[in-house]
Amino acid sequence: MKIKYLIITGLMLWSQVLIAQQRPPGMGTASSPFIITELSHLVWLSEGSGGLEEITAEQRFSANYKLGQDIDAADSQHMHNGKGFKPIGGSNGFRGEFDGNGYCIKNLYINRPEEDKVGFFGYLGYQYNYLKLSAHNIILENAQVTGRNEVGVLAGFSRVSTSDIVIKNSEVNGQQACGLLIGQTSYSTMERVGLQGAVNGKIGVGGMLGAASDGFRANDIYTEVDAVGQQNVGGVFGKSVRVTGFKGILNNSSVQGDDSVYVAGNVGQISQGAVKEAYFVQSKFSNSGIMMMEGELGLSDAELKQDTLWQKFDADYWSLGGYGAYDGLVLSTFQYDRQVNVASNISGYGPEGSGDYTFGDQVRISAVKQYENQYFLHWEQNGQVLSRQLEYSFNLAPTSPLRPKAIYEILKPLNKGAGTAESPYLIETLADLREWSEEVPALSNVHVALAADLDAAETKNWNDGQGFKPINFAGFFHGRGHTISNLYINRPGSNVGFFNKLDVSVLQDFHLKDVDFTGEKVGGIAVDLNYITSVRHVSVSGKMAGKIGGGLFTYMKWPGKNAEISNIHVNVNFTKNTYGSAFGGLAYNYRDPSFFYVPDGQQRKINKFHLEGQISADQIGGLFADTNNSIYQDNDFHYDQIFLNATFDYKSSPDFKDPFIATQWVIETSSKAAYWSQDKTGLDTANFVGVRNNALSDLEIQDKDNFEGFDFDHTWSLISEAPELMQNVRELFVVEQHFEGVHLSVSEYFIPAGERLWLHAPLVDGFSFSHWESVGDLQQISQQDSLEVVVAGNDLAFKAVYHALDDTPPFEGEGTESAPYLIKEAADLIWLSQHADYWEALFLQAQNITFSAEECEKMQPVGRLETPFSGIYDGGHHQIKSLQLWRSSSNYLGLFGYASNAEIRNLHLESFSVLGEDHVGALLGGGYFRVYVENCHGNDIEVEGSHSVGALVGSLNSGEISSSAATNLMVKGRAAVGGLVGYGSYLGVDKVFAIGEVRGKEVVGGLIGAVDFGFPVISQSYALSSVVGDRQAQALFGYLDTEASLTSVYYAPQYQDQSVVEGVVALDESDFALESSFIDWDFESDWLIAQNPGVYATAVPQLQSSQFVTITVTTSEGGSVSSSPERLKIGEDLTLDVSAEEGYVFDRFLVNGNPLFTEDQIVITDVQQDLNIYLSFKKYLAGSEAQTLAAYPNPTYGTVYLPNAEAQRVEVRSSSGKLIAIQQVKAGAIHLAGWPAGIYFLQTTDGRNAKIVKY
Repeated sequence: MKIKYLIITGLMLWSQVLIAQQRPPGMGTASSPFIITELSHLVWLSEGSGGLEEITAEQRFSANYKLGQDIDAADSQHMHNGKGFKPIGGSNGFRGEFDGNGYCIKNLYINRPEEDKVGFFGYLGYQYNYLKLSAHNIILENAQVTGRNEVGVLAGFSRVSTSDIVIKNSEVNGQQACGLLIGQTSYSTMERVGLQGAVNGKIGVGGMLGAASDGFRANDIYTEVDAVGQQNVGGVFGKSVRVTGFKGILNNSSVQGDDSVYVAGNVGQISQGAVKEAYFVQSKFSNSGIMMMEGELGLSDAELKQDTLWQKFDADYWSLGGYGAYDGLVLSTFQYDRQVNVASNISGYGPEGSGDYTFGDQVRISAVKQYENQYFLHWEQNGQVLSRQLEYSFNLAPTSPLRPKAIYEILKPLNKGAGTAESPYLIETLADLREWSEEVPALSNVHVALAADLDAAETKNWNDGQGFKPINFAGFFHGRGHTISNLYINRPGSNVGFFNKLDVSVLQDFHLKDVDFTGEKVGGIAVDLNYITSVRHVSVSGKMAGKIGGGLFTYMKWPGKNAEISNIHVNVNFTKNTYGSAFGGLAYNYRDPSFFYVPDGQQRKINKFHLEGQISADQIGGLFADTNNSIYQDNDFHYDQIFLNATFDYKSSPDFKDPFIATQWVIETSSKAAYWSQDKTGLDTANFVGVRNNALSDLEIQDKDNFEGFDFDHTWSLISEAPELMQNVRELFVVEQHFEGVHLSVSEYFIPAGERLWLHAPLVDGFSFSHWESVGDLQQISQQDSLEVVVAGNDLAFKAVYHALDDTPPFEGEGTESAPYLIKEAADLIWLSQHADYWEALFLQAQNITFSAEECEKMQPVGRLETPFSGIYDGGHHQIKSLQLWRSSSNYLGLFGYASNAEIRNLHLESFSVLGEDHVGALLGGGYFRVYVENCHGNDIEVEGSHSVGALVGSLNSGEISSSAATNLMVKGRAAVGGLVGYGSYLGVDKVFAIGEVRGKEVVGGLIGAVDFGFPVISQSYALSSVVGDRQAQALFGYLDTEASLTSVYYAPQYQDQSVVEGVVALDESDFALESSFIDWDFESDWLIAQNPGVYATAVPQLQSSQFVTITVTTSEGGSVSSSPERLKIGEDLTLDVSAEEGYVFDRFLVNGNPLFTEDQIVITDVQQDLNIYLSFKKYLAGSEAQTLAAYPNPTYGTVYLPNAEAQRVEVRSSSGKLIAIQQVKAGAIHLAGWPAGIYFLQTTDGRNAKIVKY
């Protein structure tokens, strides 16, 4: 509760209220944020409490917070002599995360007219930190905020993205850069913001923001604000410079100012930006002249209520009906009352739970009902998984899902087959094809096979003359050598092809004959091909008309490393239907959005391609019309046996002509087996240096000796006076999958003899892959889940053998914050890697783990691309050691394969070896969206792959890495190869380093291979790595985006140079041992100078968080030790007091298996490694207990005879049980001559005892 002290003086005209600062409950971490429930908690966050709480301002402003209930801040008007609440973060910045949790802060008062950066937060963010959503899900009502420059209710200045903010009935007053939400912002995004109130200022006055610049974006904004100023005044933004774009904005504000100096409906002044779908209400604009930007539109009051307007906004966030007297379109987060509508991906199936709710209400939705041929997978909204529980509940808040969708898997979307490799869905008739095209939702990760030749002439009458509807598909399509003929599509304004969007691993043995396709973008096989592994034995013939087109694909992008396009025949007549047309014989456009992902050129091939027909277009390429300059050098593609025998009919005079790629610069290629018809194309030279002069006349084409490198024995034949591809002979290839003795099915593969095929054992829920074996002799072939097979002259049969999994978790806990699952051994991690249903939970590693060779074979990455790890893994400062993951053809490989919305922290990796394809890292293969890696360290790390390869992380898109390092590393790859991270975008990096060797071909960095787009931020980091590469190999970053922000980043030029970049400093190797070399580094809390065991600098900064060892103490029965720390700083001493219970004595002391002698106290000095300590105790008999060993004389002066002693050794102990000496029994006696007088106990090694009195 609040504690108030009222101070009254004769000079004061107001009452001064002091709010007692109170630290809120919680730890301030992402998993355990501070929970704020009263004003005193906010005051503590803003002002702190000095040394009493032992937490600094920087720590407060970097922590995580969450509101736990509504807060009335009315008392803030009496604080600080009328200045009110002190803005959080001041001018230094709040860098943590503040989650309003849907609760409201009311009556906030701030009155600081002489101060800048004034608001609930003063400065939100730090330098260029924009990754974490530092403020979201917040409601502020009745706020009054006054400042000078940069003034807003939420924040004065912000460099972070905010979302789901509601501000009502509030007022802002200032001079420059004043907005109801934020005064000024840059490098950020605002999403789903609703505002109502007033803003008064002079220059730069906006209903939402006073000023915005440099890449700022705004989506789904509703303002109802009176904005009053002199110049640069707008209903949403006062001034905007270099913004990315505005979209989905409805400005219901009034604007007043001098219209001669930039006063407008939405944005007072805009420069170098874009506006899209931004509307303002004309009746609210007081001036007679309305200045409009491109993309802005004024609306009448009547238009606000039209359904046509509402349809232009995202229905997930907007609704008609308004609130109160206003009944037009409004942002749904602006309303307290919300409607939740549940839906399903199965037409006609409606889960339960739709209805009207108020903020705070519990919403319970249910998908319990199961439908025939379907089963429930999960709830989702906008593609993001919400829950995998049949019944899902949540408390309604601004960010709650309003349109959750129940996703069911269609077990048998087609009537024939099961969709597996062994039993694909079968297309046997034209009716089957139409059902797939028009009635079945987009299929994913399934196998479909064409089982017969089909005459599709009837398609000309389908869909009111539009013909066949292109299919969306992601999976494996097997034509089995069959042909679809006379397929008709007439959709002039649409994208057309047999497939529309195609994400495919295999497309083979398929033929389209005599097609008739008309559209805007036309592809014979598909419009948009997103990913391929193999396209083989495919042909297309017929007519195409459109603006742009490709023989097989319109757009082809993201090929995999082993991608192969081979045995392709295209014979089409293409005609343009508009100016600016273009056609590519294989595809109109090939593009790699980032060349860092370009796979190994020796594995990516275009082989045996034959183009015929007549191409009439403005821009023509025999392979590609355009590549976005994505092909950078000769090994991006390997071209072999290419023959272009089509007529090029140029309809304009382009600046550039080439038989292969119409817009590509000169590139070298080792391939010489590529030829074209000089007479038909009209071109006599090519830009491919290796085949520049391979033009052939019609006469030369008739002689196969002119086709050097062509295989006329097996692939080509000379028919009709020109080479033609031969019909390939197919052989039966059989694969059996075997589950615990049950044969599921058999698949037939039609593969040409002599070709290679990769078999992949699929992941099967409830089973783990064991091995491949041959069916005939039952010989085990391989334990790898991928098997390469060479098809010979005989039929082949193989079996993938699986073992059933135990679905009972082997670990303790509940997977929650209060009771995380406890990971104690390698078997726990192996089980976790095989059970995706647990990848959303919380885990805590309870002890060090070492993998055996057998356990490495069983271990799979935790998290896959289709099912990412989205939980929290806390290593508990423990170690995982000796893990080998060798999957040379696998992507997203590491301890964690793929993660999204996840945290991995406090983990040490030792002696890891990881071999994969793309996105490979010891800790994490790849991560996307809010992935945080903190305090993770790797030592003795070997990682090898092709693209996006890093010692710790392969690739990370939209995430942060902090307080982490990799040492004694060896990283090898082709492109985007880094000592710590291979590839990153929208990346935040702080307090990291890498030491070791990095080898690559291009884009190689000692710290990060490629730092790509998204305003990356890197601070307090260094690399001491030997970096080797052919192109763009540098000490820190192989590629660095020009908008990256770097602060205090260091390298040693002795090992590799780095281009000059602001914030990067070169140091001599010896300077790494000096604290003074590292500007603004905290060597009290974060860093220390320590010895480097590697071959590089002898002493370097190391993270204190990594400078700890783990102490594990266990005892036998009969004794105990004093409380032992679980962690100890390296170099410190360890002291343990030993205590034996009555009737027991101390026996043995083992440290990491080595015996040491001790007495009542254990002291280990200068601890440098993890310690596993074991203490044992044993029973002894003393006092009046029966003596079982004869001993005389007793009392004695020195010699004690033991006539019946069978053991050769006797322990001599004091009366307290303390071990004094171990005596050898000689001639049946031991000798105590010279020992002090007293009582001694003798104990033989066979457990017998005697009491002796020594004089």
